[in-house]
Amino acid sequence: MPGAAPSVEKLLRKQISRSAIWKLAALTPKRLHLLRYVRRHEVRNIKALAAGLRRNYKNVHKDVEELTKLGLLSWTSEQVVALYAEVDARFVL
Repeated sequence: MPGAAPSVEKLLRKQISRSAIWKLAALTPKRLHLLRYVRRHEVRNIKALAAGLRRNYKNVHKDVEELTKLGLLSWTSEQVVALYAEVDARFVL
């Protein structure tokens, strides 16, 4: 259909380059928990996120940076946001 919005799948393919696919392995249980927490809560900043997760600020900051590089989070000095409600990763072997 002309003028139709691109599918989420096509957007994800554009955002996550082939060179970044290996970084999906960086989705540790703690980082997945962080993503879920951000998706379900309004998070003002990384300090509040670390407090909500009961984790060390430095480690949370590093995780936020990595998840931002992957295109899964967006953060400013005012807000941390999970960009997707669902992430589907497929690997062709």
